[in-house]
Amino acid sequence: MKRALSRLLPITLKGLCLATVLSCAPTQAQDGLDGLDMPGAAAVCFGMLGISEPRALAICDALALKENVKARELAQRWIAEQPGSAAAQFALAEVLVQVEGNLARALFHLKRAEELTNYVSLGRAIAAGNAEWHFLTLSQLSYVYQLMGDQEASLAYLDKIEAVYGQEMESFRGWPLIKMGLLEEARQEMELARASLEASDPRLVEVLDSLATWTPRPDSATGRFNQLRQIVVSDRRCVLDADGVWCWGRNDYGQLGLGDRDAHPLPQRLPGLPPDVIDVALGDRHSCALTAGSGLWCWGNNVQGETGQQPGELQPEPSGGFLPPPQTLALAVPGLPGTPSAVVLGNSYSCALVAAQVWCWGRNPYGQLGNGSTANQVTPGLVTALPATITHLAAAADHACAIDGQGDVWCWGSNRSGQLSVASATIEAIEPTPVRVAGLSGPATDL
Repeated sequence: MKRALSRLLPITLKGLCLATVLSCAPTQAQDGLDGLDMPGAAAVCFGMLGISEPRALAICDALALKENVKARELAQRWIAEQPGSAAAQFALAEVLVQVEGNLARALFHLKRAEELTNYVSLGRAIAAGNAEWHFLTLSQLSYVYQLMGDQEASLAYLDKIEAVYGQEMESFRGWPLIKMGLLEEARQEMELARASLEASDPRLVEVLDSLATWTPRPDSATGRFNQLRQIVVSDRRCVLDADGVWCWGRNDYGQLGLGDRDAHPLPQRLPGLPPDVIDVALGDRHSCALTAGSGLWCWGNNVQGETGQQPGELQPEPSGGFLPPPQTLALAVPGLPGTPSAVVLGNSYSCALVAAQVWCWGRNPYGQLGNGSTANQVTPGLVTALPATITHLAAAADHACAIDGQGDVWCWGSNRSGQLSVASATIEAIEPTPVRVAGLSGPATDL
């Protein structure tokens, strides 16, 4: 499932290297970081130039080489030997975010790193020799809170970075403000940061360019959406308000649900959806709407049955070849035992949580449907071998994970990069049946 998020990269810190800040002589007395000379070329580690800690560099090398198990082992060994090291706490948190997506555990270690580097001024951070780890910790806390849905906390850490380091953070405020529904504020912040956005995150520029047109609701005299409830952004955008679901943008696979395959530059309300939609999810080329009691509705690309409907007969595609036609209007997904409480979308597959059990359908070459096979499945099928106490569900491109009532994490699907945190049982590095993730420090609370 695509996430509309911008990772805060400390390397953009006014082009300066905090990691070697003690060796950077100020050219003149002034506030903030502008008075520091730029050191010589250095490798990038954790998104920052000039990290010199050997253990950190070893972890970064392992991550760069996709040696995820090694990276985790190195970080765990470091923190076991030096639990009072802010660098070790941050490094383990970074591995947990990048490799496992274990935000709750990562947050624990980031908060510990914050306690160890709780500086209130740049001078104190420099004097302590931990400026780089303090900055990295604050930036990652902002990012993790953004992922966890606490946008106010995410913005608060951006404020703290500005207060301590004098670094303007406008380019990173856009996503939290958009997710809070503060569209005009997001537009203003990103306008201030357009120059740096063009270099650091072109996706944000695309969103910025669209804000001027999609902020107004076209049928509203005031231009405002009616009680804005949700905004989701991918290669298209969808807004949920009190009057329904509105989508616009790319639509070559019918992923806007408007009955055609034409791009739409302005918000259009989706026809045919029930009035009790509470959440919209965007996959790579298909979309779904969750309701309070009227079932699950999906639309878009349906080559693999990812919308829950039987694919149609092969038809010539505008780009060449023959494929089943996309489903350009929303239809209720048949075969579910009830209305789901959550839905997540991966690369041409879908999963829903119904009465503490997980049901999946669509594309399945990596076992991402969790039914013990690698055959595609059009109708929803129960994910086998899971406890009937599932509380949380998440999907990536080709694997999915769930949390049960005891706080145990279960994952299935592609394991080519060790993302299931287990040694793969097959040469293809797939796990078509859920496996329990071992080695967590405590019960998981979120994915």
